[in-house]
Amino acid sequence: MFFQKFVASYRRLHPTERRTVFYDTLRQGVEGGGESLASIIFLYIAIEVFQLPGEQKALLVASRAIGFCLAPFLPMLFSYSRLRRSSLAACCNIFSGIFLLLAGISVYPLNYTIYCSLFIIFLCIKVPLFSQIYRENYQSSRRGKLFSLGGTLRNVSSLLLNLLAGLVIDMGPENYHQVFIIYAGFILLSGIITFFIPSQRFCDSYLNGRQNYLTAPSGPNSGRKRLQFWRQVGQNFTLVLRDRLFLYICFAWYLLGFGNLALIPMRVEFLRNQGENGLVFGALSLVLILQVIPGIVRIIGTLGGGKLFDHIPLLHFRILTNILFILATILFFQFDNWAVLVAGVAVLGLAETGGQFIWNLWITHLAPKKEYVERYMGVHVFLNGTRGLLGPFVSYALLDSNWSLHFGGIQIEGIRGLSWLSIALMSLSTLLFASMAGNPRINRRA
Repeated sequence: MFFQKFVASYRRLHPTERRTVFYDTLRQGVEGGGESLASIIFLYIAIEVFQLPGEQKALLVASRAIGFCLAPFLPMLFSYSRLRRSSLAACCNIFSGIFLLLAGISVYPLNYTIYCSLFIIFLCIKVPLFSQIYRENYQSSRRGKLFSLGGTLRNVSSLLLNLLAGLVIDMGPENYHQVFIIYAGFILLSGIITFFIPSQRFCDSYLNGRQNYLTAPSGPNSGRKRLQFWRQVGQNFTLVLRDRLFLYICFAWYLLGFGNLALIPMRVEFLRNQGENGLVFGALSLVLILQVIPGIVRIIGTLGGGKLFDHIPLLHFRILTNILFILATILFFQFDNWAVLVAGVAVLGLAETGGQFIWNLWITHLAPKKEYVERYMGVHVFLNGTRGLLGPFVSYALLDSNWSLHFGGIQIEGIRGLSWLSIALMSLSTLLFASMAGNPRINRRA
């Protein structure tokens, strides 16, 4: 019955929607949660095999943010090529797979750090391209539902990948070579699949109908044309200054993201330090706690998350997600109880489910024209990248400095103290989002 209903719904889709949802769902399933490797497996190998210092471990975690910082420049730099957006995204995946393959055969710490970082950078740099594709190819009334299909399969494959990787590496950390090489093959396959996703070509309209300045022919006006290109780059970033609502939302999002992303490597460090309490966590244990449990919750949550996203106001959805992140942080870091810790990662999985929808699709609500989605998303991703870049370095710097604060006669220090600072930032962000929850522009459907 369910299958027949699904097939009937699929046939009612526009042909472009059908092709997009088919190939994008397949892409996400094959690609899996590649970024999750950086936060768990990459970091575990960095600690157990290479004994990397805090700065290099922070770089591994922050590489996702570096990709986000570079993302706004990708569509502009390739506008002259007239490639389809999906073709450029496919090239990013292929490069990502090559770098993971190189990481898999690396035996030197520096090479390992560089190749793993480049793998994540190329995997994340393509985010604005897909936001534009979703806006162009999916109707707004079912965008969340269609996106959830790929999101569900992505979560399933991520869960299986990380569980298998943890099991193999738990037998011996040196087994990371085989794990990385096999997964590199999946990433390369996802790149091939991405070529088949329908999308528009980059064209001169991206630069407001002007000539392609990067490839402007030499001559008396070539310098002025290239100057106009960089002026256009600047105009994309001043969207934040011209659009006050966008500025306000980005500021609130910055606080949330900084507090949340600073804790990603701290969860691994926190569990690794639990040996003092009689608990020993290997690679498989870390994967089970930090990936499998929240992954199962994400799979279940994604099935209904798309429908919820399509039917409640956007900022109400954002505030609910914020509250879940705060609750997850409290449960995970502030209790010496196994059951409460498991409850914390389960709530974290539910929060990440909501974050997955809103992070990828909120710009489709805010951008005044569909042609601007890529630009708005580029600026948003860049800002996300800067706080994701700073967060891990700040958290490791504080952790290595044995910091402490005295507040109202209470001393906060170490990883648990960092979690309270993150909770404060996320709470302030939630209040800012609540203050604009009634704005009609952000709650419209486009």
